[in-house]
Amino acid sequence: MSKRITKIIIDGKEVEVDFDTLNSEDAKKMGIHVQTEDELNEIKRKKMVRKVKDKIIAVTPLLSLFVYLMLGFLLDLWTWGALAFTSIPLSWIVCNLSLKTFKAQFYAVLVVAVIAGFFLVGFLIPGGWSWSWVLFLLIPIAAIILEV
Repeated sequence: MSKRITKIIIDGKEVEVDFDTLNSEDAKKMGIHVQTEDELNEIKRKKMVRKVKDKIIAVTPLLSLFVYLMLGFLLDLWTWGALAFTSIPLSWIVCNLSLKTFKAQFYAVLVVAVIAGFFLVGFLIPGGWSWSWVLFLLIPIAAIILEV
């Protein structure tokens, strides 16, 4: 059986490590962190949660379009059907945004304000629905500027 010796660089020095005989004490001395099974399980759990969140974000635009078209064609609720499109930025906020920083909190408030503005313009200004969708362009622009 061959040994699994690997050369790695620690603090600028090349060190040979034998992974078959490496124990946690030697790893600590070399500055290598050996992950415990609990840490590995936590990493796997986070990856799985991230995958689910990414799928939710990916499918939300299609679902919102489907809901909009169904409400419009079947019930002639085109105006109220537009509410379905608000689920796109809201799902992104719920899945991605950690509200720990001021920038993230500001962005979340901005998205809610854009959605409110969309409906206010649509309902209060005659013909406002035809151009109120432009407000939604503020959402990705703000995300780019704020780097959230």
